[in-house]
Amino acid sequence: MTGLEFYDIAHLAFFFGVSYEAALWRLKSVQVISEDERERLAQKQDAANAFRRVLGKRFAAHRQRFNRRDGTFQHKLLSVALEAFRLGEISKTKLREIAEEIGIADDELKQLLTGIDTSSESAKEGVRLPN
Repeated sequence: MTGLEFYDIAHLAFFFGVSYEAALWRLKSVQVISEDERERLAQKQDAANAFRRVLGKRFAAHRQRFNRRDGTFQHKLLSVALEAFRLGEISKTKLREIAEEIGIADDELKQLLTGIDTSSESAKEGVRLPN
């Protein structure tokens, strides 16, 4: 098990301009994830689509500049905050504060939270930070 979550895949899909499903199949084909992981992540399609909508609304103009140090770090901050919440490192209140700070509406955050399982074994694997 890789410990990847829906927001990791959605971020990759957004960055490369492919669908969430295509990103899942590609990761499986290069053996980054197993079929079981692909199926688990595929079940989180709705939350992944919500995450992509957030990225699209706020960061589409910066898609080509994500790897540069130009101040467009909000997409990474959102991923890290979701991961910290999943691992129990920050509270839902703190996650809301961070989301509000980067312009994520409460209803958008609720959609993202539908795909996060804070009780799973993968929550015990440790933090994965985006590059």
